[in-house]
Amino acid sequence: MDDSPSFRLPRNLLFVADQLSNFSRNRFRIESTSADTGTAGRIITMNMPTSALLDMKSFRFHYDIDAGATGGTTTTRVSGLIPESADAIIQSLEVYVNGIQVQQATQEYNFLSHALRLGGYNQDSQQSKGRLVNHSQIYNGKVNPDQFDASMGETSGEKASLVVDQWTGFLNQLSTRYLPTDLIGQITVRITLAPNGVLSGATDVSGATAITVAGVTPPSYTLSNMFFTIDSIVVGEAYNSLLRNQLASSALPLNYKEYYAFTLPNQYGNSFTNRFNLSSGSIDKLYALNRLSTYATFGQAVDLVDASANLTSPLTAIGNQLVSKYFASNSFKKTTERDSQDGTLRYNFNINNIQFPQYEATNSMAMADVAYTQDKVGLDPLGILITSPTAFCRGQAIYTLQLNHAGMGLSTQSGYNSRGINSTLSFTMKNIDSTAKDNTVFVETTAQMRIASGKSLAVSF
Repeated sequence: MDDSPSFRLPRNLLFVADQLSNFSRNRFRIESTSADTGTAGRIITMNMPTSALLDMKSFRFHYDIDAGATGGTTTTRVSGLIPESADAIIQSLEVYVNGIQVQQATQEYNFLSHALRLGGYNQDSQQSKGRLVNHSQIYNGKVNPDQFDASMGETSGEKASLVVDQWTGFLNQLSTRYLPTDLIGQITVRITLAPNGVLSGATDVSGATAITVAGVTPPSYTLSNMFFTIDSIVVGEAYNSLLRNQLASSALPLNYKEYYAFTLPNQYGNSFTNRFNLSSGSIDKLYALNRLSTYATFGQAVDLVDASANLTSPLTAIGNQLVSKYFASNSFKKTTERDSQDGTLRYNFNINNIQFPQYEATNSMAMADVAYTQDKVGLDPLGILITSPTAFCRGQAIYTLQLNHAGMGLSTQSGYNSRGINSTLSFTMKNIDSTAKDNTVFVETTAQMRIASGKSLAVSF
């Protein structure tokens, strides 16, 4: 058959069969080296297997959580509700490879992961696998056996066995899925648990339908039965020989995502500018979010579909109706303006005195950019988590800027190179409500680790 460039059959017409020889897979259970139980602020450390080829997509953190309950009478007792993601209990995450820190301790790891899910995740995953495994939804309504241990009466907070199976940064966002620890050395993960403020509150009264926490002592959570799992594969000696031959002539490059957080606290006026500096070989994206300055104080979950919001009955949100106060990002539009209209709110990013975009952007532009920044454009891509203007304005507002080349993947550093340049970046909002707020800008970069012989590593951020 003619196989010239002018005559090539489409793949879906071909009959092809192949076999990968000498392949095997197994799973390891790894215990924490630091603690059997976990409470707010506790540090959990684990070491991955050495001399193995690890499937980083299979890395999981398993734990049982008891959200706790307060004392008091049946009219004042409050039970804690688990937040809307299994990784919400991770305040900070550090990763070390052969003793070298490759992922910095971003102090808002849980908030960063929440922000990335708004555009990167989709309703199909959140409402199926997310609810099945990750507790992706806060359960409102009356106390029931699915949420609370009936054998404990009305003093028990929500309990669940959860799994963290998605990771932000080095553990999942890699240009290479499989890591050979016999070449790079041992991988150590260090997790700092979040404060109790990540919990929401439910009145622990039979038949209660409203979430309220007025006049009560906040509950606290406890983790138990904590362990980690990861898969190891074997692909035959040819793979190992190939890597060692390449190491003999040059270092092996590995790109991965690294994030930085810049917070401007306690902004009371109707405008603010969050300025910061960053030197990086590839600044890819910026994510700006606003929260109440009291976000870490235990409180009521935010209703994303409240019909009394901003002078108009909003569209009913698809998916989750609640977001923890700790993670609720508000647009802080003026209270006299409708969620469904742009109003007077304006925002801009600025890099070295160059404005992005070249005009004052509005709220509807930010809504459109949530999918665009994740390259979810056209007819084929899956959707996002934000499903109505009210949901965006009340608890899922995120303002994004893309600087890298869309669709290039992690193997290519295509973002803004600020190394050797005194680069000043900023995010500005104006014509907003004067409620006390914190602004946090997460900066997504592509870092590179170069692996040389003798487990020698060099990291370039």
